[in-house]
Amino acid sequence: MMPLSTRAGGYFGDRPLVDWRAAGLPSPTHIKAVVQTIPQSSIIGRYGRLATLDVQQVRDALADVIAI
Repeated sequence: MMPLSTRAGGYFGDRPLVDWRAAGLPSPTHIKAVVQTIPQSSIIGRYGRLATLDVQQVRDALADVIAI
């Protein structure tokens, strides 16, 4: 899991979501380049679905963090 935030932290690997409205998010959102594991029981629901361009943003942020 990679957390999302409405606050732009400017940390290495963080990326803005381009099409956050189409994903069903209420305001501009950034991917926080921190990889975490969480129990499935912590997942309450789904907001929406990322656009193809934003999925690539997630992949790029992940690649930065794990240096691939």
